[in-house]
Amino acid sequence: AESAIKAAEKIGKASLPVCIAKTQYSFSDDMKKLGRPTGFTLTVNDVEVRGGAEFSFDVIFSLYIHSGTKLVLAMILWRIVTYYFGMFLGMVALVQKPKKVQRVDLTEE
Repeated sequence: AESAIKAAEKIGKASLPVCIAKTQYSFSDDMKKLGRPTGFTLTVNDVEVRGGAEFSFDVIFSLYIHSGTKLVLAMILWRIVTYYFGMFLGMVALVQKPKKVQRVDLTEE
């Protein structure tokens, strides 16, 4: 886990929010300590950096957009155009009633 943390620090992602996967019965990583135990050490087995679209956007466009604020604004606009616009069009398509198609008998001459 230490090498993964160093790799995240190297690419500037060490200050991202953290999501911890743990046992469902306890806040600790020990299944025998149920509920909300105190005085335990949490063992970290692995660390992964996620957020693929935003990360790749940052890597690609940080060469062209030098201000961090403008990069975040561009990321938000990119998300709206690529993700939410498609969802909106899908909702509109769900509301539209399809037209009935008339069948044509091609066997008669």
